[in-house]
Amino acid sequence: MAQPLPRIYKWKQTLTLVLGTSTTVITATNVELNGFLAATTVKTAAAVDTSATTAVKLTDSGGVDVFSRTGLAVNTNTQALLADATRVPLSGLYTVTVTFSAAQTVARATDVSLFVDRG
Repeated sequence: MAQPLPRIYKWKQTLTLVLGTSTTVITATNVELNGFLAATTVKTAAAVDTSATTAVKLTDSGGVDVFSRTGLAVNTNTQALLADATRVPLSGLYTVTVTFSAAQTVARATDVSLFVDRG
């Protein structure tokens, strides 16, 4: 007999900001997610400008932002647990975007984890 799939699964990706004088945005496209977004964890990179912040958003294939976290301090770990009433239903392909408030002069990596409840 086949083993049942785990109820919660974790999608994790390290997104690296490539070197550029005006580069502030990195994305992961065509991320397939199905279920309810239950939690997120973001480990932001250190920045050249220590007052810089980052933002993370999840956008559906129709261009609608379904989840976002803004004002995340650089060089930190931030976790967001969503209460049952605020869990975001997901079905299909999504784009994960990380935006730095200031351009960086060296490559930067940010880890994004999405915890999805398949119910």
